[in-house]
Amino acid sequence: MYRPIPEPDQPGVFELGARAQQWDCLNQPGSLWEVPWPSADGTRLIRNHSYYYLEVENSSSSNGARVQQWEWLNQPGARWRL
Repeated sequence: MYRPIPEPDQPGVFELGARAQQWDCLNQPGSLWEVPWPSADGTRLIRNHSYYYLEVENSSSSNGARVQQWEWLNQPGARWRL
């Protein structure tokens, strides 16, 4: 899989399990997510820089659960309702 060189202000951008963090919009490519296709069972979100999917760790439904980028494993925690 092609992985572009990370920008200096994006440490860990390609790491499996890198956490997602809510932040002000800084208009940086590393903060963009793609919606490849909508689906009735939940939309998948792919990070523009790393090509990993946005998922809730272990598909947890607990408050404060970690949200991270991960490989697509067809888990409920990686399907989002938009």
